[in-house]
Amino acid sequence: MDTGNIGDVVWYVVGTTRQKAKITGIHGSTHAIIKLLTGPQTGREFEAPWGIIEPCPEANELTTEQREKLRDAIKVRRVESRLDGKS
Repeated sequence: MDTGNIGDVVWYVVGTTRQKAKITGIHGSTHAIIKLLTGPQTGREFEAPWGIIEPCPEANELTTEQREKLRDAIKVRRVESRLDGKS
């Protein structure tokens, strides 16, 4: 991977181990600043070269259908909580 955007969830690859990470910054054209989301060092933030960062396809944005289902579920919960008197 040679480009990405701040906020993207990616794989940080070291040898055969992969850890999910979030891009928190971009440092020039060769490095990104990432924060580990999984693994023994979860929460650690550091600079990593683009060569060991890979896209994480399962972290893609929600589809339109998924967004609509989520919105509908939230609406139902709001109505149910109002009916229960929990506004």
